[in-house]
Amino acid sequence: MFNRKSLFSLMTVFAITITSIFMGGQTASANTLQGNFNDQVNSNYDVQLVKSQKDYQKIRFVNKETGEEEFLEYTKTSEGESYKSIKGGKVQTFHREGNTIYKDDKVFDQLRPENKLHQPVAAAKASSWRKAATFKKSSSTDVNSVSATAGILASVVGGPATGVVVTMASFIVSEKIRTVYYKITQYMSTKTQCLAKNVTRVYKYSNYTGYIGTKTHKFYYCRPY
Repeated sequence: MFNRKSLFSLMTVFAITITSIFMGGQTASANTLQGNFNDQVNSNYDVQLVKSQKDYQKIRFVNKETGEEEFLEYTKTSEGESYKSIKGGKVQTFHREGNTIYKDDKVFDQLRPENKLHQPVAAAKASSWRKAATFKKSSSTDVNSVSATAGILASVVGGPATGVVVTMASFIVSEKIRTVYYKITQYMSTKTQCLAKNVTRVYKYSNYTGYIGTKTHKFYYCRPY
């Protein structure tokens, strides 16, 4: 499929940007929301998936104590993915370009990488994935808004806000965690051309303890033929 030299060159680009590239509207099914959010989400919020389409998603959050509503909208276009947080009359939008998270088209935070890039490791016999690179990063959150925090997390890990992302956002806001830390491991498929995945583990502390959750995001980095 790819020789070793071209594959390593490709992963070098990934290490610099950690950008998920979607070709021809193809997104792996792992990012599709399934089941009832409230089976997974912290009990501080009732969460409802209002609408779910291929390139659009809307989630409703209700604070059980105050009754306050929030919404998170996800939109995917040819230009990339964006997230809109709506709380009362306040609307915030988030998207990521490379290592920069933008809020309302202004720089909100810089993901601070501690990159570890290595040659692709030979996959174990019968394994479907080959480990390609690992990264460490951190970002700010918004402890006043669960929808905004979910949007920030989703912009880092990629794809729609799954139940896992919503669960993590609910916990982060409830615990007033202002900065979270990410360990990202990237894999290349040995079975499917152009398919990769990021496994992102999120932590409370800078020494990567206080585990919060894990999100796996599959994506295509080129057009498979």
